[in-house]
Amino acid sequence: MRRVLFSVGKLEIYSYGFAVALALFFGLIWVGKAIEKRGIGKFDLAVDLAIQLFLGGLIGARLFYVVTEYSYYLKNPLAVFKIADGGLSFFGMIIGAYIWGVIYAKRAKLPTWQLADLIAVYLPL
Repeated sequence: MRRVLFSVGKLEIYSYGFAVALALFFGLIWVGKAIEKRGIGKFDLAVDLAIQLFLGGLIGARLFYVVTEYSYYLKNPLAVFKIADGGLSFFGMIIGAYIWGVIYAKRAKLPTWQLADLIAVYLPL
C-alpha cells in the first residue's frame, strides 16, 4: 500500500487517514439510516451524536494520557493544552466517548441503550 495516496500542492493525503475518513463517513451514513428506520430520530441525530462522541473521545483520550503521564504534566501544566505535540490514549478515547455519549443521550431524552446497540454494530468500521 502506498503511504501517500495523493498530493494536492503541499498537502499530502495518506492512505491510512483516507481509509479511516471513508469508514467514518460510511458508518455515519449507515447509523443515520438505521436511526431513521428504527424511528429513534432523524438523520441529523446521527451527525449530532457523531460530533458529541468525537468531543467526548478527544477529551477522554487527552485526560487519560495526562493522568498516566502525570509526573511530566505536574512540572509542565500548560503542556496539557498542547494536543498537537501528541499524547492521546486509545483507551481514554473509548471511555470518554462512552461516558459523554451516555450523558448526551440522557440529556436529550434519547433511548440510550437502543443508540448503543445501533452504534456497536457499526463501531468495528
